Amino acid sequence: MQALDLHEAAQEGNRDALVQALAHNDVNAVDVTLHNRTALHWAATTGNVACVRILLQAGANVRAAQSNNGWLPIHAAAEADEPDVIRELVRADPGLALAIDRHGDTPLDVAQRFGHADSVHALREAINASQASGSTAFSS
Repeated sequence: MQALDLHEAAQEGNRDALVQALAHNDVNAVDVTLHNRTALHWAATTGNVACVRILLQAGANVRAAQSNNGWLPIHAAAEADEPDVIRELVRADPGLALAIDRHGDTPLDVAQRFGHADSVHALREAINASQASGSTAFSS
């Protein structure tokens, strides 16, 4: 049986393969063959909170941007309507909810564009908490 690479393991939600791949790969390596995503982008897109946690514990950069659009993993989670992942990412970095991509869009803009009410709710909660703590928007 061939071992899954880091990005495949994150995309498939295979926790055991992900842990094995992390032993031999940079957690922040970019998948140049498909969308220039990190493993954290893939885990965020597929909604696997357990894989997101594994990657965060391994030192994944929550502010790593895709080179083509500047999306952070939280933008990908907003597009995929993954509110639990959004909450997990915001726990790691409360300012993420205010992140701005290359087109000026926040994760909230993305979730609203796709009509993802649960993600919109999670992001509004995160923005309110972030603003209460004094965080500000940043560009990716």
